[in-house]
Amino acid sequence: MAENATMINFPISLMSGFMQRKATCLSEAADFAIYAHAHDKLSIGDIQQRWNDSGNYFRISSKNEDAFELGKSLYNRYKGTPMTGMSLKLYWDYYLNSDSKSEFDMVLLLSFLALKSIVGDKPYVKTDNKFWWNRMSGNAKSSDLKFIDKALKKYHKEYWAVKIKMKLEENWGLVTYARYTKGFYASSKMSLDDLVYEVEKKRVKNQSNDFKEKRENAYQNALNKLKSEN
Repeated sequence: MAENATMINFPISLMSGFMQRKATCLSEAADFAIYAHAHDKLSIGDIQQRWNDSGNYFRISSKNEDAFELGKSLYNRYKGTPMTGMSLKLYWDYYLNSDSKSEFDMVLLLSFLALKSIVGDKPYVKTDNKFWWNRMSGNAKSSDLKFIDKALKKYHKEYWAVKIKMKLEENWGLVTYARYTKGFYASSKMSLDDLVYEVEKKRVKNQSNDFKEKRENAYQNALNKLKSEN
């Protein structure tokens, strides 16, 4: 492996309970990422050797046998579930400096990882706060709000949603847009200008289609009425 990793990817489910066990969640994310890379990307040597090579690739110590077994277990349990990711620079910042981070800093990280898991590889997606909050709690699917982490519930207000989205746009490379919509649009690849353009272009097209459909329905209704009168 000529170059080292710059990103670390893992299931959003591993962030469940993050506000109560920050270091454990981040450590498990690394164990999953190392094992997944060893299993899916490498082919030389047995799985233990590949595990060690992957640890070097991520520049994360991987000599611990317990970490190997945990990474294997997490991989088998969560492979195929919604993924998220962040730069290793951001990972180490939060892993090494968690004590100096405020509660809001931690919420911002979860918000970022949750939206990343929703957007995935798409240019942009439409979602809503309920789904977003569920992902922040590590829930793969949108479910009842009673399943959301209690430590996050105070942030489930429109005031905080707007503030978090502003911060994500300013410093985290995510943009969102909502105007006369149920929910909001989000992107990690597009500029705000491009996102707004695509959303409004789609809105105009849908309005045009609705306009045409209403007139076609009116025409068919008129024909049926004329037939019934004859």
